[in-house]
Amino acid sequence: MIPRDWYEVEIIVDIATTKNPIYPQGDFVAYTDDNLVFPCRTQGDYYKNLRSRDDLKILGHWIKGKLQKKEF
Repeated sequence: MIPRDWYEVEIIVDIATTKNPIYPQGDFVAYTDDNLVFPCRTQGDYYKNLRSRDDLKILGHWIKGKLQKKEF
């Protein structure tokens, strides 16, 4: 088995959140607090799988990049 890339990310969202009327279903564009804009998608049962569209590493670079820059 080939391990996933470090930056490859998919978030599994709880059902209470997916039932919120403003939760996206399908393709949408994410706008971050640091002015990054990238395409995303929700899919699966109740649209619970949240990921960047076309490349799972886009969301991962944003999330893990913030963590790597954070000083603890």
